Amino acid sequence: IYILRAHPPEQAKVLSKITLNETHDAEIYVNRDKLAVLGRRYMYGLERMPYAYATGEASIKVYDISDKARPVLTRTVSLNGTLSGSRMIDNYVYAVVNQPAIGPSSNETELKIVLPKISTESAVKEVQPTEIRYVNISDVSYCFTTVVAVNILDDAQKPTYETFLTGATAQMYVS
Repeated sequence: IYILRAHPPEQAKVLSKITLNETHDAEIYVNRDKLAVLGRRYMYGLERMPYAYATGEASIKVYDISDKARPVLTRTVSLNGTLSGSRMIDNYVYAVVNQPAIGPSSNETELKIVLPKISTESAVKEVQPTEIRYVNISDVSYCFTTVVAVNILDDAQKPTYETFLTGATAQMYVS
């Protein structure tokens, strides 16, 4: 991500660059002097699996950009799964993260339930089965869909979240 001085045109120049290692398809939001960068990192586990198992990690990184020449990473929130979409409303970035409900186990003939995890600099929170909402309707496959809200102006505020057991999801609509 490049932060530029664009005006006046005769003084245009690159002020700083943020390198996103192993992050794909970044989405960005700016609110006052904060920059939120949402990214995806994919991992594939094909070895000894009867199907192609793919998952990843979604991250929300918040930078203080009050000094545009020296952005400072102030917080990181990570979730296991892949980023499906996001929106920013007021001071909050909302991310929707999907992950397969089952994954590989150490025994190559078995599968295990992989619960969503939300990580911050200070803690890792595994979503408990009793916290997961669901509709009792059968589907061909199941994902955990977690909606997480991060206040990008207040680094001390903990992220809030809701997790749902859904079928295969691909589209998102927000109103």
